[in-house]
Amino acid sequence: SATDVEDGLISPSATSNTVVANTPGTYEVIWSATDSDEDTGTATRVVTVVDTTAPVVTVPADIVVEANTATGSIVTFTPTATDVSDSAPVITAIPASGTFFNIGTHTVSVTATDASGNTSVASTFTVTVTDQRYLWSTLAGTPDVPNTEGFATPQGVAVDTAGIVYVADTLNHVIRKISPTGEVSLLAGGPISGSADGSGVAAQFDSPYGLIVDPAGNVYVADTSNHNIRKITPEGVVTTVAGLAGAFGDLDGTGTSARFFQPTGLALDSAGNLLVADYGNHRIRKIDLTTGAVITLAGSSQGYSEGTGTDAQFDGPFNLAINDDDEFFVADSNNSLIRKVTAAGVVTTHAGTGEYGSDDGDISMATFGSPTGIAVDSSGNLFVTDYSGDVIRKISPFGVVTTIGGLFEIPGHR
Repeated sequence: SATDVEDGLISPSATSNTVVANTPGTYEVIWSATDSDEDTGTATRVVTVVDTTAPVVTVPADIVVEANTATGSIVTFTPTATDVSDSAPVITAIPASGTFFNIGTHTVSVTATDASGNTSVASTFTVTVTDQRYLWSTLAGTPDVPNTEGFATPQGVAVDTAGIVYVADTLNHVIRKISPTGEVSLLAGGPISGSADGSGVAAQFDSPYGLIVDPAGNVYVADTSNHNIRKITPEGVVTTVAGLAGAFGDLDGTGTSARFFQPTGLALDSAGNLLVADYGNHRIRKIDLTTGAVITLAGSSQGYSEGTGTDAQFDGPFNLAINDDDEFFVADSNNSLIRKVTAAGVVTTHAGTGEYGSDDGDISMATFGSPTGIAVDSSGNLFVTDYSGDVIRKISPFGVVTTIGGLFEIPGHR
């Protein structure tokens, strides 16, 4: 307002620098008033517009994508933000768009900051990366027809660098080969159980289970009912590595002086030592293939406990797989667990609660039936055959268990 000695109250007007309400800044406004005698007075005022309102963030709906690698997928998304004064507030998403998300469910937090430094409250959405869908097919054999192509309750399998699959044809007491095209041939053994060393069909096995192939193409066999470990050269020559046919026990020793009780699973560490799941003894044994010396790496009596060496307990360790760090994982079948054992023999529980079941999820909450087979891929994923559950499970390196094949306790061959 303005006052004049003659005219009294006069309405002033702004003559410059109109204030823009939604544009922060400092404005110098000049006001003027003119009386009836045409005399004009002016006054200057500084107006500061301050933005105290944070941007408003809009996030995408929850995202679900299928992994395009063995462990996860890159996921992109576009959150938006609006602001009363800033047309392009800075948007921050944690994790950012374009990040590699591991298999599982992840929460993304999004904020926006305007030019005045106002930051919004975080808005969230989830990104769920589901496991890859696996295509299952039959390489060899015919369901429900024993002995077709030579199979009768096949158990262990192993693959060499050429893609040849070796099969422990358990109730036929032979070891067979399957070419990448599905052609089946005999490597060693005959249709009658026995324990003879020899070449090809002259050799004998008794219900062999586990297999492993070394880099030179030698196949090692857990000859379960003979309670010993055998070796087959690429030419089919069979010899006994450790243990004595028909003599079971738990003695450490060298070669045939050592004793096993129903060994079922095998693995090779980076030093070339052979690891044995000694099922009936509830132990993990190690064989130095250079000397033939057998020691007990972990386990003692039947049960469940964590610990080092013989302080640990298993209940029917059926098979094992080893990763690039020489840590190996044991299918502890009767405990319904997957155990981890270091090269020093330290045993911990890797996955499962010990309860019988089929729950997927975090390794600390997932459940298994009777895990018997286990393998590890180059990405660190574990694949587990759940014998009593009739399913195939996958354990990611990030501790997530998923079912990738079969329906729990519903057998079949589709």
